[in-house]
Amino acid sequence: MSNILIKGGRVIDPKTKVDDILDILITGNKISKISKRIKKSDVQLIDAKGKIVCPGFIDLHCHLRDPGRPDEETIESGGESAIAGGFTTICCMPNTEPAIDNEGIVKYIYKEAARANLFIYFFHGWEINVIGFAFIYISSIVCNLCEIRNFIARQHT
Repeated sequence: MSNILIKGGRVIDPKTKVDDILDILITGNKISKISKRIKKSDVQLIDAKGKIVCPGFIDLHCHLRDPGRPDEETIESGGESAIAGGFTTICCMPNTEPAIDNEGIVKYIYKEAARANLFIYFFHGWEINVIGFAFIYISSIVCNLCEIRNFIARQHT
């Protein structure tokens, strides 16, 4: 894995209250240094001058129409649109047709996410987290909640 140096971006981090023009060195897959001026050779250089570097945004209300209406929006196209806009997490409204209320539909979502090279993490039997790409909320009014929970448990054991 190559090292990446992001140069001269406006780094905004609400958690640490940082808001400054900084360089970021990524070694492997981890941030190894954040500083005013990092000089390093043998790195992939990204010029971030005039750009904002920050944690990904979260969209709490989006409409992925898949399952049911992939002609309007798919898991893949919704994830790509989110990333293009700086969103790493999206919360999908549960008004798909059919609703996400059984093991078969959850399997379909797994399959579509895998086809799009997205990672899905299920927890509590209620949410699907497509890490770094999409977040889909499964309606709390489900017909086969036990079926879904059992399926999810089998995927992570």
